[in-house]
Amino acid sequence: MLLGQRKCTPTQSDVKGPKFVPQAPRTTILAPSSEMRDPNKKAIIFGKIVDRKCRPIPGARVDLWYAGGIADDGDAIYTAPPQRLWYRGWMSVGKDGAYRFEGTYPGVYRGRPIRHYHIKIEDGGKEFITQMYFKGDIPASFANYVKRYGTQPTVTRAPDGTRNILANIVVDM
Repeated sequence: MLLGQRKCTPTQSDVKGPKFVPQAPRTTILAPSSEMRDPNKKAIIFGKIVDRKCRPIPGARVDLWYAGGIADDGDAIYTAPPQRLWYRGWMSVGKDGAYRFEGTYPGVYRGRPIRHYHIKIEDGGKEFITQMYFKGDIPASFANYVKRYGTQPTVTRAPDGTRNILANIVVDM
């Protein structure tokens, strides 16, 4: 998508939200294997981190976190210390700017009933934050919000049902 382009449109920023945990593990496996065995829950989240000139940003740190799992009341949950930190992790991108995480499709909870991933990119002391929202899975009460904030990735399904979620993030850092 980005090869050969001279100018990329910056991704819209969004709020970090209250559930970011700076001590998240350095991992690209975000959910328990027992949950990822279900291809209807499993998601591969991937893309490239590039600048406005469509050039990769090698070495950038990418944090991804979301509400996953289900609490007794049916709400999706965020984990926090001292619990094991599921549904969150980070990695550094390589020369090509590519990132890839394996997790589950995000859940919803009463405080924010829209499925979303949080993503934070850091490079050279600068930070960019956005969220991913999903076409066809946006409640009417959030329709105007997602027009102004975040990004809507491309979602395809593998033959086994796994969601492949492609989100190239263009940052102005």
